[in-house]
Amino acid sequence: TCTDPLCLVAFVGHVVLFWVITVSSFQEGSPHRLISPRDYQGNFCGLVVQPNGHISLQSYPYLFFSMSVTEVIDGFVQGMLCSSEGESFLTNDEYTEACGSGDQSWPLDVAELSTAIAMFSDPSKANEVFASSSLGLPDPVSMLEEAARYLNPVCVDTCGLNHSMATRDYTYSPPPDASWASLWEKYKEHFPNITFKALPYDVCPYSARYCIPYPGVEFAENFYGI
Repeated sequence: TCTDPLCLVAFVGHVVLFWVITVSSFQEGSPHRLISPRDYQGNFCGLVVQPNGHISLQSYPYLFFSMSVTEVIDGFVQGMLCSSEGESFLTNDEYTEACGSGDQSWPLDVAELSTAIAMFSDPSKANEVFASSSLGLPDPVSMLEEAARYLNPVCVDTCGLNHSMATRDYTYSPPPDASWASLWEKYKEHFPNITFKALPYDVCPYSARYCIPYPGVEFAENFYGI
């Protein structure tokens, strides 16, 4: 039996399908997605069309790693609620909701809390804050060892960003799904405001929460926009 004609038809069909897929890929997709860095939402830095419907990031080709407020600060704020100060005005049920049934209070008084919070807005004192084991915050070395946990990848318009360029104000608020979020909103006036300086929106086109440089850490350009 002659099988060459059948193989020829299959081969031609394969070649035609290959070119159809190739042409469709160039028309519908973008080869730049193979090499472009991506932010924490999965959007591509430097591209117009985004898979998640985000605004065009064509003017933001560089990837910057900002501080993850959730990973770095949430535990500290929860500890404030669970401190002796928080225990003094939380009801028993509220304390259990925020802190659990065990003894999770942090040995900090109001003065220590105020001093620590004030340091957050001063990058030159960041190492003092993160080096304090009593605050339970990751120091810069630990942060770099677990960068995927403590840093948010975001697209920015330039490299060489530093704390002096952070001019946008951000006042801390917990994630809505945190079990103690409603209690923090209810009693936050009992504690000093936790504020940070974030990069301006025209440099970092996200909510200020995702554009806060990590205190005490400076980044330099690596390769291809990262």
